[in-house]
Amino acid sequence: MEQTLGIVIRWFRYSDSSLIVHWVTQDHGRLNTMARGALRAKSSFKGKLDLFNQCQLSFKRSRQSTLHTLHEVQLQKHHSALSRQLSRFEQACYASQLISQCIEEDTPVEGLFELFDAYLMGMQVAQTESCLQTLCFECHLLDLLGSLPPSTHPSLPSSVRDIVLDWMQNPSRSLSTGCKALEPPLLRKLADYLGHQWIAYLGRPPKNRQKWIP
Repeated sequence: MEQTLGIVIRWFRYSDSSLIVHWVTQDHGRLNTMARGALRAKSSFKGKLDLFNQCQLSFKRSRQSTLHTLHEVQLQKHHSALSRQLSRFEQACYASQLISQCIEEDTPVEGLFELFDAYLMGMQVAQTESCLQTLCFECHLLDLLGSLPPSTHPSLPSSVRDIVLDWMQNPSRSLSTGCKALEPPLLRKLADYLGHQWIAYLGRPPKNRQKWIP
């Protein structure tokens, strides 16, 4: 049996009583698990597998596939404020979908769990436009993937450079406590720049990105 800390990024019904749950974990990157009996009235999983819940989980690794058996979860953190703010909740869903597009199952990525956790915290407390938090998350994720050009790269507009440098130098502050407000034209320029980087990395625009870009 293995243990790790994880955040629920997706779940869907597998049968009348069971769920498949996808996680971002501290030790294993993106992890897929089967929660057998999770929908039963007396299940030990009841109330613990909501989207974006952070849990200590134990699981038994499969030898045949990347779908492992979830054994036990202990709820550590519940981002309840997100569920009351539709726009921010939808952006958090976008961020989790982006992780699923970029990260292979069972592939440890140092800093990924901490990045997503800080992003979720920031989305609940940010006083500025919530899309700034999501752009900041995109920027840090591109950096983790090795796909963010250096600050001296000619493709980086000078007006965007200072923002990116500030985010990279102060990741904890920018993600978990909120980003500085930007004027709409600069916000759009930053969004366009990061969008081009995603097209270069994925070969296409990320799904649902235009829904939250102002």
